[in-house]
Parts: sequence; structure tokens; C-alpha cells
Amino acid sequence: MTHTSWRDDYTRVVPGRAIAYQPRPDGFHMQMPFENVYGHGGLLTTVGDLLKWNEYLSSPDARDADVIRQMQQESHLANGRPDQYAFGLFLGEYNGTSEISHSGQTAAYTSFLARYPNQRVSVAVLCNVASGAPTDSAHAVVDLFMAARPETPPPVRYSMTPAEIAAVTGLYRDALTGSPSRVVSDARGLHFEYGPTLNPVSATRFLINGDAAEVSAPGTITVSDSYGAIDRYERVTQSTPTPQALQALAGRYTSAESASEAVVSVDGTVLVLKLGSNMTLRLDAVYEGGFSDGRLTAVFEHDASGKPLAMRLTTDRVWGLRFSPVGDK
Repeated sequence: MTHTSWRDDYTRVVPGRAIAYQPRPDGFHMQMPFENVYGHGGLLTTVGDLLKWNEYLSSPDARDADVIRQMQQESHLANGRPDQYAFGLFLGEYNGTSEISHSGQTAAYTSFLARYPNQRVSVAVLCNVASGAPTDSAHAVVDLFMAARPETPPPVRYSMTPAEIAAVTGLYRDALTGSPSRVVSDARGLHFEYGPTLNPVSATRFLINGDAAEVSAPGTITVSDSYGAIDRYERVTQSTPTPQALQALAGRYTSAESASEAVVSVDGTVLVLKLGSNMTLRLDAVYEGGFSDGRLTAVFEHDASGKPLAMRLTTDRVWGLRFSPVGDK
């Protein structure tokens, strides 16, 4: 691996390095990581070197064999559910075959590295644009080289009536994180708008990625596996807050947990959230107290008069980070 190093000096000129770009409405803008890092998000490398790395994981020297075995050893949570993350590598399946993989992103760089040990196939994808889809690109390459395992015949599909479909479709929020999602019905069938399909086996029971989903109470969808409940979604009503209600949320907020500050302002019907000195997000109202741009969700807790008591931010890797309002509002 002669073309790999840590980004221990972000000002160093690296021959052949691709600049990272973030698409914006007015075109592409550079978005580079300006920090010195040893570890996650700090590796400068090439596709060729990553494939050499994967090859070594498949045939390691005796001195490293035990460590590499532990990296790929499945662990279990306290309730017995297997943790597919193992020791820093995701252990899963793609098209019915074993896949050992990991994705990555820093600034506008995105990546995906996967190994298919049964076929001795590896794929590495590096993108220098934030809108790149390295996982999808990698799987498209895999599809060219590996035939999918014959699928198990699906269970008998239940044919839902229009009324039964209407009872399930609509706007939901994750009961744990507050993140919004929508169940829709179209030519693809019944599915989460940007997620998996709900395959009905009755009017209130579904299969979703092999797990069971059930309308466990009016307006509540509970997803479970053999170990118990995984996710719960609560049906909510689309909100259109008044200008006065939006303005009541504006102001400065601080997080004791992250030692950071956020500033909320109003632009028409949109909340503008500024985090730190270089991140500004525009959040649309989704449900009462909940605002989102599709990636980050802000949920406001308030008293009976509408005065905010807290703002909780949720993204893929941060759930319910609490920010408290500063001063009188």
C-alpha cells in the first residue's frame, strides 16, 4: 500500500489527490476536511491500495490471523440480538451472499469498501462529490460479476382494499428519535417513501426486510424481529405553524452535552438553523413541534404558552441531542 497515508497535516500537498465538491443550487463548491486526523475519516488512499488491504484480510499472515478473525466476529447485544457491526466491519448479506463492508464520509468525500469472501471478490468505490452513491455503485459492479442466489418464494400476498391502504398510508414519526417518514402507496406497492416495502400478509400485518411489521394500535406501526420490537412509528398530522408560532422558536440555544451553540431564525415559513460557524440548514415544518430537511430533524418541547423549553436534534448518528434556549424568549 504505497499510496496510503494519514491526513496528519491537512495543508500538505498530496500528488494526485482529488478535490471534494458539494453540489449547491448555483453549482459545485469545494468542501474539504480541514483537520488533522489519525483514524476515522483521516485516511488518504486509492482504490488499488484498498483492494490490496481486502486481499490481505482474506489471506493474512499467521501473526495477524487472530486479530483479523476478531475484526469479523459477530457480537451480541444484552437481549441476544446479533450486532452486525462486529469489531469495526459490517457483517451482512447482499443478493444472498456474505458481505463484509464499511462505508465512509468526510466533508464531501464518500466511499464504500466491500469483500465477498465466498467468491473472493472485492469492490472499492471512492467518490469526491457529496452526492455520490458509492454503495449503490459498488453493488452495481458486484451484480456484473456475481449471480444472485435464487430467492425463496415469497409468502402469499394479501390484497389490500383501498380503505385498508388508506388506514396505513400517511405521515409518521419515529417514536424514539422523532424523525419523520411517510408511508405511501404507488406502482411499487405500499412502502416508506424513501425506504423499504411493506409486503402485506393481512390488513394490519406486513413483512419488511424479513422482519414483521404490525399496525399494533390505530396509527402505530411496530416493526419486530425474533428478539422483540425494533422500531415504532406513530402517525402524526402535517403541521402548518403560524408566523407567531415560528417566531416564538427563534433565538439562541446551547447544548451542555456537546458544548455547542445553535441559532434559530425564521425565513418565511422555514426555520433556519445555524450550527457552529459553517453549517446552515433550512427546516420545513413537518408535524407539531417537528421540523426537518430530510437529514436532520429538530423537535421543540414547549410549555402551554408555546414558549420553547428545549430543542432536540436528530440525525443518523445523533438522537435527541438537547439544546436549551438562552435568555428570555
